Amino acid sequence: PVSIYEAYSEGEEGDYVVQMITQMMKRKNYSYRDFAVMYRTNAQSRAVEDAFIKHGITYKLIGGVGFYKRREVRDLIAYLRVINNPNESVSFERIINTPGRGIGAKSLESLNRWAFENNLTIAEALEAILRGTPTSLTGRAAKAFAEFAMLIHDLQTLAEHNDLTIVFDELTSRIGYNMYLQEISDTPDQAEERMENVAALRGLISDKKDLELDDFLVDTALVSEIDTLDPDKDGVTLLTLHSAKGLEFPVVFLTGLEDGLLPHSRSFSEPDAMAEERRLLYVGLTRAKDNLFLTYCFRRSLYGESVAGIPSRFLTDIPADLTEGSSSRVQTMRDRAGYQAATTWQRETPAPAPSKIISFEKAVRKQRETRFKAGQRVYHSKFGEGTVIDSRPDGQDEEVQVRFKNYGMKLLAANYANLIVLE
Repeated sequence: PVSIYEAYSEGEEGDYVVQMITQMMKRKNYSYRDFAVMYRTNAQSRAVEDAFIKHGITYKLIGGVGFYKRREVRDLIAYLRVINNPNESVSFERIINTPGRGIGAKSLESLNRWAFENNLTIAEALEAILRGTPTSLTGRAAKAFAEFAMLIHDLQTLAEHNDLTIVFDELTSRIGYNMYLQEISDTPDQAEERMENVAALRGLISDKKDLELDDFLVDTALVSEIDTLDPDKDGVTLLTLHSAKGLEFPVVFLTGLEDGLLPHSRSFSEPDAMAEERRLLYVGLTRAKDNLFLTYCFRRSLYGESVAGIPSRFLTDIPADLTEGSSSRVQTMRDRAGYQAATTWQRETPAPAPSKIISFEKAVRKQRETRFKAGQRVYHSKFGEGTVIDSRPDGQDEEVQVRFKNYGMKLLAANYANLIVLE
């Protein structure tokens, strides 16, 4: 049978994968290479990697690099290191012109020379420039260094009185980091993947937001420097579903089976995209030779906010007699009247008529029209502006899934939420 497991959080999801791998290796003659963990987006690897690192399990990533080695993650952690200690030279040199400030190698060399000649640390040199102390730097370079020094000073002040999430949000906003990612990315998909990694880092920071910045950086360093990612050793394979085609493993874990992740939220209003998400999941399901585990979270940190997870609508399409461990939530979804009709794309007409495809929009319309539609901009009195991701009938009410700018994903009952449509 296919095993379905509901974890409370993505951290517990990672621990569950570790636990099952450990148990199966004891019971059967398996090695790490017999296991694969698959997910919809690269950003989801962070929780799994953390669990593997914590338990000393070697792994290898297909088609990517470890979470803490990704460019955007290294950039932002370097910023946090400089906020914590401006004399951290490696991090300082990484971020001084990221995003671009017009500070090239010559300007940086001039700053280092001037600081050395005046027996100053980098932090002291920046502070002197901020005070307007005359230097050997050109006016343009001096201005750029002064603006950088002011940025770090402001964020240090913010860190003294606020949690890490607020510092992180202010940092990414002040430097326009998401815009920078779009500029350096070759395709919109690459830019979105990088922004998802930033969101995953924000989720990690949110989980530890009450730590002092120095303590958070120590924790991060311990995790990122314990490198259990070794492609030459026997290791568990970590990969996205897009990378899985053509591969097979005795044991497969498909993680993050929640609406918004798989199917991805981008597909909710596009029947063709939803059908592609279904095919993508099918690819993952058929990679398993012996054992298949499907996991989802009761709550997941998305965009730095812990939000309620909704089990993937695709789980209801797996016959109950072929599964074990299904939660009451999945069973309720199976039993909900009309749910199957709203989430099954292909159905056969009575013989001898040929089978046909029923679009998601037609299926939902046939069931019952909803007041809110995917893509609508709405306003909530507490959460502010947001975008409707999905809306489904629920008795005489409807469940509306909304992504808010400052609060992440929320699941709301329309009759009580009093959402105002903005357009």
